[in-house]
Amino acid sequence: MQESSPRFRAAVFDLDGTLCYTYPDLKASLNAMLKNHGWPERTDAELYRHVNDGVREWVRGGLPEEVSRDEDLLDRCLADYTDIYALHYCDHTTVYEGLEPVIRRMKESGMKLAVHTNKEHEHAVGMVEKLLPGLFDFILGDGHCPPKPDPAGTCAIADRFGVPLSEFVFIGDSHVDMQTAKNAGICALGVSWGYRPASVLWENGADEVVSTPEELERAVFRAE
Repeated sequence: MQESSPRFRAAVFDLDGTLCYTYPDLKASLNAMLKNHGWPERTDAELYRHVNDGVREWVRGGLPEEVSRDEDLLDRCLADYTDIYALHYCDHTTVYEGLEPVIRRMKESGMKLAVHTNKEHEHAVGMVEKLLPGLFDFILGDGHCPPKPDPAGTCAIADRFGVPLSEFVFIGDSHVDMQTAKNAGICALGVSWGYRPASVLWENGADEVVSTPEELERAVFRAE
């Protein structure tokens, strides 16, 4: 690639389905919780509907329908799931192939980089620090801000970095991420290698959609 500079001063990345393929550990942990309670395991088709909705709705989506609105029971199941996932969140989770060099180039170019995820904050920090050490300036997860698509977390990151929202890009794989970017008033860059197809990203306000890390790099950098 010819000499180029970044189009943005800062980027916010989603985590699950954007930076990392986390689904195997999410599924195994949820099904282990269900098994502990004597409920049947869920299929991929059932679970994928809730994979981007935040941990509480992810667990709710796994429960039998007749008990899924029992908030006290959901609290207990959420606690059980969180304990299980805390032990297994990096068993089979991997960074998407070819993505780390792109992120490294973004950082070396001077861009400020953050993660904004609906994953539990402690798990997000542990995962990013283990799989992508030293590449992100800030990580923000569930419990420290309203869940996406509320833009409060992304706006707080902008304040922390001292970078205008007009110079940010939000990179994510889901309708939730595109909505978050639009709600924050920043560029929405969708990646189609995650948990939602490109059509969903376009329908929810994506300014651009890429299908490979190489395309992401071209979208972030411009030739001089």
